[in-house]
Parts: sequence; structure tokens; C-alpha cells
Amino acid sequence: NSIEELPSSICNLIHLKSLCLNNNNLNQ
Repeated sequence: NSIEELPSSICNLIHLKSLCLNNNNLNQ
């Protein structure tokens, strides 16, 4: 289970980071 959860968690982290970057760009 942990091995299967890792990829999704990484994707979620990347998605969150991209959202944060997008928000920062919009704010600027």
C-alpha cells in the first residue's frame, strides 16, 4: 500500500506546489 500511495502523494505535492506558484504569480 505504501508503495502505491507514494506516487499519488508525490503528485499531490507537485499539484499543491504548482497551485502555490500560480497563486503567487496571480498575487504579483
